[in-house]
Amino acid sequence: MSSFAEGKEWLLHTAANMVTSMAASRRFLTAAAAQRLDTVLSVGNLWPLGLVFAGWALIRVVGGPIGVAVKSALRLWGAYSVVDSVQDILGELTDWAKVCAKSTENSQAETEKAAELFAVAVMHGLLDGLELLLIHRIFVSARRVLIRRVPVPERLAVEMEKAKAEAKQRAETEAKQKTETEAKRKQRTDAERDAKQKAEAESKQRALAEAEAKQAESKRKRTMAGELAEAAGARRAAQSVEGIGAGAVVAVAVAATLIVGVVLVSRSSH
Repeated sequence: MSSFAEGKEWLLHTAANMVTSMAASRRFLTAAAAQRLDTVLSVGNLWPLGLVFAGWALIRVVGGPIGVAVKSALRLWGAYSVVDSVQDILGELTDWAKVCAKSTENSQAETEKAAELFAVAVMHGLLDGLELLLIHRIFVSARRVLIRRVPVPERLAVEMEKAKAEAKQRAETEAKQKTETEAKRKQRTDAERDAKQKAEAESKQRALAEAEAKQAESKRKRTMAGELAEAAGARRAAQSVEGIGAGAVVAVAVAATLIVGVVLVSRSSH
C-alpha cells in the first residue's frame, strides 16, 4: 500500500483516533491539568496536531508500505519536515501511537485505553514540549497546509464537543466539591476556635472565682483574728478592773480598822 490516496486515508483515520483520545484524556486528568490541556490544545490546533502525530506514528512506528504512503502524502503537501520535529516529544508514546494507528475508527475500549496513555504522558510533562512545538515555524507552516488539505471529520467535531462538555461538567463538580470542602473546613475551624475561646473564658472565670474565694477566705480569717484579739483585750481589761476593786476593799477595811483603833485609844486616855 503506497498510493497517495491510501496514505491520506490512513493519515485521516489515525489522526481522528489520536484527536479523539486526546480529547477524551481529560477524563483521566485533574481539573488543573485538563484546563491547561484545553489551553494548549485549542480547537484550532488539535486537528492539525493530530495529523502531525499521525504522520509521525505511521512513518516512525508502523512503517512499511503504510509509512511510505503517508510519507509520500506529507512530502507532496510540503509538511513532511514537521514529523522529525515531534520525535523528541512523542518518543515515549509509541504504545499510544500503536493503539491509534489504524485505518478504521477506534472502538470505545481502544479510545479509552489511548486516552489513558495520553493522559499519563500529559502528567509527565508532555504539554511543555507541545507548547514549544505549536509556536515553531515548521509546525505553523505545516498547520496551514494540513488544515487546507485535510478538513476536520464531522464525527470528530462531535466527539470534541462531547469531551469538552464532560470536562466542563467535571470541573464544575470538582469546584463545587472544593467549595463544599472549604466551607466544611471553615465551619470546623470556626467551631474549634469558638470551643477554644469558650474554654479560655471558662478557665478565666474559674481562675477569677478561685481568686475571689481566696480573697474572701483571707478577709474572713483577718476579721476572725481581729474579733479574737478584741475579745482577748476585753477579758484582760475586765480582769484588771476586778483586781483594782478587790484592792480598794482591802484598803478601806484597813483604814476603818485604823480609825477605830485611834478612837478607842483616845477614849481610854480620857
